[in-house]
Amino acid sequence: MAAQILLISETKLKAYTTLNQNIDMSLLTSCIFIAQEIHLQALIGTKGYNYYQNLVRDNQLSGATISTADRTMLDDYFAPYLVHAAAYEAMPEIFARKMNKAITIGNTEQGTSIDIKGMSYLREIELSRYNFYAQRMMDYLLGNPSEYPWYYQYGSIQDMPPQKTQYFGGVWFTPGLRKPPRRNQGYGNLPSYWGPEYSRCVDC
Repeated sequence: MAAQILLISETKLKAYTTLNQNIDMSLLTSCIFIAQEIHLQALIGTKGYNYYQNLVRDNQLSGATISTADRTMLDDYFAPYLVHAAAYEAMPEIFARKMNKAITIGNTEQGTSIDIKGMSYLREIELSRYNFYAQRMMDYLLGNPSEYPWYYQYGSIQDMPPQKTQYFGGVWFTPGLRKPPRRNQGYGNLPSYWGPEYSRCVDC
């Protein structure tokens, strides 16, 4: 496995969240890595994720040029998204530390630690924030297809595909058709809806 490149620094994570300056850098490094691997890769797809990993690695090692479009994506979209996704991942690690003989929840001289319900509440705040930046990122990618062709290209079958929608409206249809039925083949007299993603399909 190639060496992983962090797309934001621990310093930026502390600067743009309310995480305390005395939190161990090693803890935050692992949380940034998880935020990238799990959240960002699932959002932009493996092809796009590997593209930016290689781009930043080449820039750091050999000074390879980063285009204006890619710099915009890294600084204006990836950074705020990863800041809050990493803070979301950091909450349980800060709440309970995995020690040699036990998992501990500690108090400090400045106060008493909150309970798990309070920690979950704060985590939900970070979740809503990085979901906002996820939607903002996808809107920008969908509005600029010529600048980010990787978002519209499939990799190998093992790769994660990029997401095109972020928020789940709470309605789930079973058995879960991946595509809408063809015209005049709906369910009885129920009206059918075809989203814009099917506007170019043939005989729909």
